[in-house]
Amino acid sequence: MSAAIITRYHGPTNTKGARISARMATARPVFVPYAYECSERDAHAAAAVALMAREGWPVGCPLAVGGMPDGGYVFVRENDRWRAALVAARSLLTDPDADAADADGVLETLEAALK
Repeated sequence: MSAAIITRYHGPTNTKGARISARMATARPVFVPYAYECSERDAHAAAAVALMAREGWPVGCPLAVGGMPDGGYVFVRENDRWRAALVAARSLLTDPDADAADADGVLETLEAALK
């Protein structure tokens, strides 16, 4: 199952330092202090990882990352079936000896991932 985590920067106030929130539709947000020693993306990733840890997601599960128009980031946990289908499709596209039977196998894998 895929799930998206959206992160957002919150500037410092009179009582709190800069921080990043990470939220997803099914969980309360997590706030972590902004890590100035990291790049912007890594600071947002730290917040996403904190939320993943709290929600019990496997450590090191692959994430797709993208920027948001408001300056935040979105992290999407990749579905293992989709990953297998994409690897198969990539190998099919780069294999000069691939035939229609190989393409049918990739299509079956993609159809299974959609279910």
